[in-house]
Amino acid sequence: MVSRLAYLIWIRNVRQGLVTRTRIIRALEQEGPLTISELSKIVGLTTSTIAHHIANMKREHIVVALPTSPVRWRLSPPESEPLTSFLVPQRKRRKRKKH
Repeated sequence: MVSRLAYLIWIRNVRQGLVTRTRIIRALEQEGPLTISELSKIVGLTTSTIAHHIANMKREHIVVALPTSPVRWRLSPPESEPLTSFLVPQRKRRKRKKH
C-alpha cells in the first residue's frame, strides 16, 4: 500500500515514484535517521535514485536533514494537530446573565 506521505504536490506522481517514496518512508519509520547510502542498501536502489527522491521530499517538508556528518535523514515531525482533534465535540459555553 502506498503511504499518503509519498504523494508530492510539485511533481507528477507516477506509480513507480510513489512506490519508491513509500519504501523510503517505511525505512525511515522503522530504522530512524539514515544516510542516503544506508537507505540505498535497505531499499535496494541506487544512491542517485534515493538522493533524487529525498530532494523532492525535502522540498515538500516530508523529510529533514540532521546536522551530522554524514547527513542523516528523518521524517519531519507533524506540523499540525491530527484531524481527529477537530472532530471532538466542544462544550458550549453558557451565556452570563446580565443583572
